[in-house]
Amino acid sequence: MPFNISFRWSAEPGVDLESPGLRSIRAGIESNTVAEFLSLDYVYPGFPDPTATLESIAGYNAFREHPLTEGVGTAYLHVIPYALPHRDGRNHYFVCKDMTGTSRKVNNSYPYPDPTKYNETQEMFQTSVPSNPLPRIPQRREDEPAMIPDMSLQVAEIPGRKPRPTSNVFAASTSLIDWMDNTRAAPDECGAWFDSRWGGHTMPIPQRAVTEPPRVEPFFPGWAG
Repeated sequence: MPFNISFRWSAEPGVDLESPGLRSIRAGIESNTVAEFLSLDYVYPGFPDPTATLESIAGYNAFREHPLTEGVGTAYLHVIPYALPHRDGRNHYFVCKDMTGTSRKVNNSYPYPDPTKYNETQEMFQTSVPSNPLPRIPQRREDEPAMIPDMSLQVAEIPGRKPRPTSNVFAASTSLIDWMDNTRAAPDECGAWFDSRWGGHTMPIPQRAVTEPPRVEPFFPGWAG
C-alpha cells in the first residue's frame, strides 16, 4: 500500500528537532499519521503497543479499525515550546499540524480535505518529554518488524536522510502526547502559525483539480537511521 505523505517540520528559534525528546514526539505523531491512513502494522520501530501500556502514544484514529487508504501530499508541522508555572522535570511543547496539503486517494481521484474533519485540516497537540530522556525498551516484539509502505515519491531535503527511521528512536516516558479536542479551532498558540501558512483564519481551497494528487514536497528533517 503506498503512503507518500512527506513530513516537513519547523520549530521556533532554539528548539532542536534532533534532540532525543523531540525525535520521540516526531516519531509518535508521524507514526500515528501513518496508522490513520494504513494501520499500526506500519508504525515506526519501538512504537509502544497501545494494548500493553497505559502510557500509549497511539491516538484513537490510529488504533480504531478502518480501511487502509493511500495517502499522498505534504504534512506541515511546527513546534512551539511553552513553560508551565511549576517544575516537573519535563520539557513541554505545542505541536501544530497542517494536513491541508494531503489527500486520501479514492479510486482515481484525490478529494480535497474535509473542513469538518480536524485530522484532514488542522490539529494541535500538547506534548512533553523528560529533560533527560532515557532509551526506551521496545514494546513491540523484536521479531515483529514494522511493515514498510511504498514511499517511492518521497525525497529528502537533506541528502542521506530517510523518510522514516529504521531503528527505535523512542525514549522512555515520552508518551505524553495529548490528543486534544481538535474539533474546535486551534488555540492561540498555533493560530499565528496557521494564519501565516493560510494567509488568514480560513482553510485555503487547494489550487488543483481533484484528479491531480497534491504535491509531495521534500521531507525535513527526516531520519538519520
